[in-house]
Amino acid sequence: MGRAFRAYFSGLADTYGELFPVVGMNVLWIALSTPLLALGAVFILVGVGVGGPTNEMRDALQSTLAILLIVALALGPNPAAAGIYLWANYLVRDERVEFSLVWRGLREYWWPAAKLFGISVIGYALLIANAAFYLASDQIALKIFGIVWIYAIYFWTSMQMYQLPLLIEQDDKRVRLVLRNAFFLAFANVLDTLALTILVVVTLALSLVIAILIALVAGAMIAIVNTRATHLLLERHRPATT
Repeated sequence: MGRAFRAYFSGLADTYGELFPVVGMNVLWIALSTPLLALGAVFILVGVGVGGPTNEMRDALQSTLAILLIVALALGPNPAAAGIYLWANYLVRDERVEFSLVWRGLREYWWPAAKLFGISVIGYALLIANAAFYLASDQIALKIFGIVWIYAIYFWTSMQMYQLPLLIEQDDKRVRLVLRNAFFLAFANVLDTLALTILVVVTLALSLVIAILIALVAGAMIAIVNTRATHLLLERHRPATT
C-alpha cells in the first residue's frame, strides 16, 4: 500500500508545484469531457427507460450508471485526458514539461484512448447487467453470486486507472496489450490498487461536493496520481539493469 500513498502525495505535490498548467489542463479536460458526459447521460436515460423496470429500480439503475460514467470519465481512459497523461508522463520521468505536450497527446492518443474508453463503457454495462440480474433474483444462492459481479465492477474500475499511463509508456500501443497489462498491474498489486482506488475515488467525491476542485484541479491531479502510481508499480516488474 506504500506505493499508492507515495503516488498520491507525490501527485498532490506535483499539482501544487505546477498549479498554473494544471488548472489550464483541467479546464480543457472539462470542456472536452462535457459532450461525452451529455451523450452518456442521454443513453442512460433512454436506455434504462426502454428496459421498462419499475420506477424504484429504474432510478437506482440510472443513478448507479451516472456515477460510474463520472468515474469512468475521471479515472479511466477518457480521450479528453490523453494530453494530460502525456504531460504527466514527462513530469514523472523528470523531463521538461510544456503545455504543448497536452495538444500533442490529444493528437496522438485520442483514438486509442477512445477505443479503450468504449471498451470501458461496454465492460461496465455488461458487469452491471449481470450484477443487477443476480441481485434481483429471489434465490439466495444467486444473490450471493451477484456479489461476485459487484467485485468484478470494482476490479474493472481499478484497471481503468492504469490504462492511459500504460498507453503512453508502452512502446507497443496495441489496445489489447494495454488492457492485458492493466489487468496484470491491478491483479499483481491488490493492496496498492485498492488503496489507490479509494484515495482517487474519495478525491473525486470531494471534488464533486466542493465544485471549485473539479473545476480547477481534480481531473489533472488524478491523471498525475495515476501516472505516478503506474510508474511506481512498473518498477518492480522491469528487468534489472546492471
